[in-house]
Amino acid sequence: MEKYLSSLSNNKIPSFSKIKVNILVGARFNGKLVADFFQRKSIDFYIYSSAPANKWHNPELPKKKIIFIPLVMKILSRILGVRFSRGVREFDAKLFDFIASLLMRKSDVLHGWATFSLTSAIKHKKRGGYFVLERACPHVLYQEKLLIKESDKLGANYQKTSKKFIDRCTQEYTLADKIIVPSLYTLNSFLEYGVDRSKLELLRLDANFSRSGQIYKSKNSKNFVVGSIGGNALRKGFVYLIEAWQSLQIENGTLLLKVTEAELKSIPIIWNKVKIDPTIEIIPYLKKIEDFYMECDVFCLPSIDDGFGMVVLEALACGKPVIATKNVGASELLIDNETGYVVNNRDSMAIAKTIDRLYRDKNLLNKMSDNALKYYTGYQLSKDNFENSISRLYENITTNINK
Repeated sequence: MEKYLSSLSNNKIPSFSKIKVNILVGARFNGKLVADFFQRKSIDFYIYSSAPANKWHNPELPKKKIIFIPLVMKILSRILGVRFSRGVREFDAKLFDFIASLLMRKSDVLHGWATFSLTSAIKHKKRGGYFVLERACPHVLYQEKLLIKESDKLGANYQKTSKKFIDRCTQEYTLADKIIVPSLYTLNSFLEYGVDRSKLELLRLDANFSRSGQIYKSKNSKNFVVGSIGGNALRKGFVYLIEAWQSLQIENGTLLLKVTEAELKSIPIIWNKVKIDPTIEIIPYLKKIEDFYMECDVFCLPSIDDGFGMVVLEALACGKPVIATKNVGASELLIDNETGYVVNNRDSMAIAKTIDRLYRDKNLLNKMSDNALKYYTGYQLSKDNFENSISRLYENITTNINK
C-alpha cells in the first residue's frame, strides 16, 4: 500500500486545441466519465444517447448537448413487461445507430461505444474523421466462446449472438483508429484475435458516482453482509458465490444481491438455490447505490466475464474489501491480501475461504476496509487514473488531427 501511495503523480493535465467530439453511447455506461471530462476541459462535444438528460447527473452539462435517441425495442420491452429475443435487441442497437447517423453533426472525433456505432462510424470516416471505439467487454468472439461454455455448464438457455452481429462488431474494430479497453484482460482478448496492439488503448475506469456521506457500517453491527451487483446472472457468476455462501452457513449472515428476480429465474440452477435460502436478499433497485455498499462488510464480484467491473472501484471507494475473479478486469487493481482477494474463475471453494477469513477476523476486515479507501483515494491521484489517461489520449488525438 505504501509503495503504491508513494507513486502518486501531480502531473499537469495538458491543454487541448479546439476539436469537436460526438459521444455515441447506447445507454450511458461509462459515458458519464467521458462527458464529465470533456465538460471540465471545455471541449466542444455533443452526446447522442438513449439515456435522457436527467440520467447524466451533471448540473453543469447543458441539456442542449444531450440528443436523446430511443432504443425503441427496449422501451417496448419495459412497457409490455417482456424480454425480447437477442435478435430483436440486436436490431434495436442497429436502429439506434442508424437514427444517430442521420442526426449527428459533423465532428473531428466520433467517440462511440461498441455495437452501437458502425453506421455512424462509416459516415464519419468518409468525412475524414477520427474514430475512437469503447469496448469494455473482451473481443466479441472471445466473450461468445466463454458464455456458450458457461451456459452449457449450467444448463442455461443462452441465445447466441448472430453471425451478422458478430460481423458488425468486428467491422467496428477494423474501422476504429483507437479501441479503448479498460483492462489487460480485455486487451489480451483482442490480441488473441489478431487486433494490432498499436490500435489498443488501455484506459482504466473510475467509480461512476461521487462518494458522499458515511461509508462504514456501525462497528457494533452483529450482522455480517456480503454484497454483489450484476445485471446478467450468467456473466456475473452468481452461482459460484451462492454455492460458496451456502457452504459457510454463517450465523447472522446475509448475502445481498442487487439484481432482478427475473434475471435469477432465467437460470433455474441459480433460482432454485436462492428461493429456498432466507439468508439471501434480493434488491432490484436503489436510488443511491452508495446505500448498497454501506450495508456490506465485503463485496464480491465472481464474474465469468467482466471486461472491467466498475463496481469494484465503487466498493473500494466506499471502504469495502473486494473479492473478485481473474476474469474481472478491475481485479488487476486489487492488492491481494491488502485491499481484497483475487481468486480463480468458477472457484466456489476459494470464494468461501476468503469470505470465511474476513468473517472470522474482524481486525483483518477493519484493516482491509481502511486499506480499500486509502487505495481508492490514491488511485484517483495517480498518473494512470482515468482523468490523466484520457487526457493523454486526447492530447495525442488532437496532435494527429492538427498535423
